[in-house]
Amino acid sequence: IFDPKIVSDILTQLSPGTIQHCFSDGRGLEINCDAGNGELLLTNSTDQACEIVPEWAELQTSLRASFSSAPWLLRRGLYVCRNKGEEATNLLSLFIGAGGRLESNTTIPAGCTATFRHVNLLADAKAPVAEVLFLDSSFILLRTGDTSFQVCNSADFEYNVHPMWNEVRQALKAMPRGVYEDKSGLPFRTAVLSCHGLQSRIKAPARSAIELRRVGNLSSLEQV
Repeated sequence: IFDPKIVSDILTQLSPGTIQHCFSDGRGLEINCDAGNGELLLTNSTDQACEIVPEWAELQTSLRASFSSAPWLLRRGLYVCRNKGEEATNLLSLFIGAGGRLESNTTIPAGCTATFRHVNLLADAKAPVAEVLFLDSSFILLRTGDTSFQVCNSADFEYNVHPMWNEVRQALKAMPRGVYEDKSGLPFRTAVLSCHGLQSRIKAPARSAIELRRVGNLSSLEQV
């Protein structure tokens, strides 16, 4: 019933570490997929940052062709960057929609390979890279370090995260007390964590992830 060679080829493509080519612009940008690990690898070998947007027709055509030939390569959903350090400041996430279509923006720094893993596999028992603090359908809180956590929103609408959401407030008691921020400077990107858990409001953008890192003690907050 099944062609043994076709089955063998599929199993090979699903083996962790097997890299499949998805796109190249011929000028130094490449997108490859490691389906076995649920990862996308975006390489920018140029000396300038490269912005990747859904309006890039050539890119979308190539991703769609990759999906058509092997749908398991481009799993639908949110992918979160595994890169650490300053280079990852703007490399938090990207979203793959139906048919392998890119549905979010990201910028790859010069001379960088960014590795994005599907959010549902970040806490995989075989190769965990984060600890799940809270999971509710398309919304996940991930502890990524001793003093950092990510807010991941796979939904197509913004999440309003606040202290009245009891389960989230309780979950964040696992983090050290203090003030947490990202580097965007945008409103509602500060988390105040006390012995009672979350004490401030955070807005999680649609189909994206933000990472908040501890920047100070509770005593650093201005008294009103």
